[in-house]
Order: sequence, then C-alpha cells, then structure tokens
Amino acid sequence: MNSLPPSFSAINYSLILQWIVLFCILYFLYYAAKKIKLEKSSFLEEAKRTDFKKISLLIPLWWEADNNLEQNTLGFHRSDTRYDWSCFFKEISSKKSALSYTDEYLKDQGIILDNSYDSYEKTIKAQYLFKDNSTCNKIADFIRYEATGTQNETDRIYLDIVCFKIKGDEKIYHMESKSSVLNGCVEGPFFEESLKSLIIS
Repeated sequence: MNSLPPSFSAINYSLILQWIVLFCILYFLYYAAKKIKLEKSSFLEEAKRTDFKKISLLIPLWWEADNNLEQNTLGFHRSDTRYDWSCFFKEISSKKSALSYTDEYLKDQGIILDNSYDSYEKTIKAQYLFKDNSTCNKIADFIRYEATGTQNETDRIYLDIVCFKIKGDEKIYHMESKSSVLNGCVEGPFFEESLKSLIIS
C-alpha cells in the first residue's frame, strides 16, 4: 500500500492545529459570555452600596478595592481574572469646568480618543446616565466620554470617563474605567451600571 504524500500529511496537521485553535477561541468566548450573563443577572441583587465623599453607588462584589491609592481616591480591579481592567472614583479641587478638566487630563495622559468600532460617545447631560432625578438636579456641570483610543501612541484602550461638579461645590468628581479594547466589553457594562445607580447625598 502506497503511503500518503508528505504534503498531504502536512496539510492535515495544519488543519488539525487550526481547528484546535478555533475550538479554544470559541470555548473562551462561550465561557466569557456565560460568566458575563450570570454576573449581570445577579449584579443588582448582590452589589454593595458604597459611600464616597458626597456620592453613593453600587459596587459589584467581584470588584476588589485597590490599596495605596492617592488621597481622595477609591479604586477597584478584578483579582479573580486576568482582565486588563481597572476603575477609580476621585474627588479633585478645581475651578475648571468639567469639560476643560477632562480634556486637559486626557492630554496629560497621552490619550487620543477615536471612533473605532463606532464606539465614540460624548454627552454633557447627566440624565442620560444617572437614573436618580434628584441626583441629576444637583449636578451643575457634566461630561462623559466613552470610546476606544490610543494612549502614548502605542497602547489601544477602551475608556469610559465621567466628570461632574455638584451645585455649590468647586470639587470635580472624576470617575474612570480603562481597559484593553476587548476587556472593555467585558467589565465596561458593570461600570456603567454602577454609575447609573449613583446618588448624591
């Protein structure tokens, strides 16, 4: 019996390897989708309301608090996964408008936002994000950017940044979620849900 040509065997090994890689990718996507679905369904029931300065908001149980942060800052990351994601909530004294502060912050961080994947969103209306009407009425100045972008000319990121001032207060509340582009789709929705729950005392 004649043996198969070497080229045929090589093609088969190549196809097998490609199928294995494809299966691993599909399994990872299935696992991630299932995990996200379970987390999202339990988020509002299990989240812990956390007070920070003049605001209060729901924090998912799987977010772990960061230590050794600068003053007036509350930060979180995920220790149960290897997601390239983190977020923080910060109170800053500033006489600048929320928009001026945010644009200057992005420039200082070397971040240029773009419209890749039709992701760019900019709004100056707090009621588009916060659910509590009383909270919206207490806000004097608001800006939100949500988009993909590039940091330091090389790193592709997904950024959701919200900055606002409370009426009668010079301080700016700076809230930010930053991750790799892919991981932004994983943890970003929970950051947004956390912001939607925000209440000003």
